[in-house]
Amino acid sequence: MTQVSRFKLKPEVEERIFDLLSDSLIRFKNKKELNDFLDDFLSPIEKTVLAKRLAIAVLIAKGNDYLDIGRILKVTPTTIAKMSLHMKYGNGAVKKVAERIVSSDNAKIILQDLAGIFDVPIKGQPLSEYSKKVAERDRKIYRLQKEI
Repeated sequence: MTQVSRFKLKPEVEERIFDLLSDSLIRFKNKKELNDFLDDFLSPIEKTVLAKRLAIAVLIAKGNDYLDIGRILKVTPTTIAKMSLHMKYGNGAVKKVAERIVSSDNAKIILQDLAGIFDVPIKGQPLSEYSKKVAERDRKIYRLQKEI
């Protein structure tokens, strides 16, 4: 478990350092810069804790039950319940991010399905080539549906 100092900060100091943190996080130009920062800034355990919390939120937003979430992520029902409470009664930020991730996943699936509608065999194209294309698209859709 991550250690926190037993010495409390003054509220105004705490607010200023949180502002500094959030201002720093929004200044990254790309994913690599952010990942490099997180690698230096957080311990592996802290990164895992944050990633699992986000994954729990996404799985809740997708409608998964506690048993499945616990089995997939190796987390306790208490941890899942805490994230669920944050999503229901928090300021809405976690829920909004999780729903964006879910809707972006759904958009990928819809685009793959649409590609299938317009995917017709080309005259002179071997049928086996067309079948391979359809099978690959179906596998992509299946993988997208199974992803977090």
